[in-house]
Amino acid sequence: MDLERAVREHRSAVEDAGRALRATREFSLTAPCCVIADGITATTNLMGLKGYLPCSVALASAPIDRFLLLRAEHGFDRAFELCANDNDEGEEFCRQWDECQKDLQEGVVCTLNDLTAMVDQARRGWMDRPQRVLVVAREGKEVASGLVSVEVD
Repeated sequence: MDLERAVREHRSAVEDAGRALRATREFSLTAPCCVIADGITATTNLMGLKGYLPCSVALASAPIDRFLLLRAEHGFDRAFELCANDNDEGEEFCRQWDECQKDLQEGVVCTLNDLTAMVDQARRGWMDRPQRVLVVAREGKEVASGLVSVEVD
């Protein structure tokens, strides 16, 4: 995913979002941002990102985080065995795992943590001088986000 290329190709939409951001007096989840999803652009607000970026709560859960750490250390099979057979958390891990699989089959492209990070990113951009607008680009299941300075009239 090449965010810079997407911004260049859809500069007018990014500028529209920049204008809307400059008119925002207080930061909130209604702050505008630009979404470029499979070549289609939209100015939306931070609350609206979820409509363009299906996300998973389960993929951001503590049992899945633990599995990912163990997988890096021990490989998939051993990590799965350790998590699924854990007396204290095994049942919760299995429940979250099943939810993750369902989410992935339904086309999830990010986690709830990813969306939260984008909101934090947007807040930093709103506080910058000059302000920078959050731009989120999605191509299929690939997602990239960044802050873009837009000097508009």
